[in-house]
Amino acid sequence: IQETFKVATKDKRIMMISKERLRRNSTAKLRELFRSADPDDNGLLGYCEFKSMVEDPDVSLLLSALELDVDDTKSLFHLLDEEETGTLTSHDFIGGISRLKG
Repeated sequence: IQETFKVATKDKRIMMISKERLRRNSTAKLRELFRSADPDDNGLLGYCEFKSMVEDPDVSLLLSALELDVDDTKSLFHLLDEEETGTLTSHDFIGGISRLKG
């Protein structure tokens, strides 16, 4: 029985490490997406910049893999723009995506 608990504890630790690694990788990818969608490098994405980014097939695939509905970009933008400023900071974008994907 003790051996079973040891294995279960080890498996849980491995799962937690894998989950944290996946979270960090996702955050890095989202940060890079934000930077590439911000051509004027002002640290903000307006709706047009956001829409152009989401319409890219690779970005759309990534967001879909995160189980986000990218068909309605306007609604997604508004969900991420919690402060209703009409723009997204990288914090709004990354935090919002993480929040929405659970």
